[in-house]
Amino acid sequence: MKPILRTDKIFSSPKFLRDSVAFSTILFIIKDIDKYPKIKVFKENDDCIVIRSDDKHPIVVWTSNDFFDYENLYLFIKEEFGNAPNLSITTQKSFYDYLNEKERVADKENVLSLGCYECMKANDIKTIGYSDNIKQEEVLELITMLKNFEKDINLKNVHACVHTNEEYEEKALMFLDSPVYRVWRNENHKIVAFASCRLTEQNGKVSSVYTKPEARGKSYAKMLVSELTKEILKTKEKAIIYTNYNYPSSNKCYQAVGYELTNVLYTYAIK
Repeated sequence: MKPILRTDKIFSSPKFLRDSVAFSTILFIIKDIDKYPKIKVFKENDDCIVIRSDDKHPIVVWTSNDFFDYENLYLFIKEEFGNAPNLSITTQKSFYDYLNEKERVADKENVLSLGCYECMKANDIKTIGYSDNIKQEEVLELITMLKNFEKDINLKNVHACVHTNEEYEEKALMFLDSPVYRVWRNENHKIVAFASCRLTEQNGKVSSVYTKPEARGKSYAKMLVSELTKEILKTKEKAIIYTNYNYPSSNKCYQAVGYELTNVLYTYAIK
């Protein structure tokens, strides 16, 4: 493995571009110089990328279908980053399977598997209620929902999400008038779900999909995701969503909207 620059040709290579949607995190890191001014990036020919943004987030490891030297890749990561706290990585299933077989995956109960789903045409979904922004007097209610959402995903040591009250309030205020931060209201005009999306040059990524526990089972999240997806596809090539691969109910919801599974990524601690 050798160190490379943000401008290395591998980021535009056909092999990487085939997986670039699932590994969009790599592209965000290399492009956001203000947020990630100091990064470590390595590659092995055009078949492997290892990138470290900071100590708070997992190392991201992309490997092509032609890469099989997992033993030396593991040894490199341990040598280069072994002293880092909470050493965790995000990889494709093949590398995870190799390390799991070699008993090098730590805390197996907290392995996170993320399914990458893509949609180029959204299906029509019957709706009850409507999407909306929040009102100023609803900010505290949304802050409570954001906190409960974070408790629900509960990624523990794999990818801890710890926010201050100020950060919760800042995010809640984004739902006041932004077209990409939306809530869903039921027929009684009460907030029952929220979701957001992030737009890039070609795609839009739906994220942070949450429904209040007492409102679940009524497809509110599916309705909101459908509407956000249609808005994305008005100007973008495709919509993307990442979801816990082990939650079949939510995955069926996204598939009903028109999303198809294209990749599965695993985030886990290594020893």
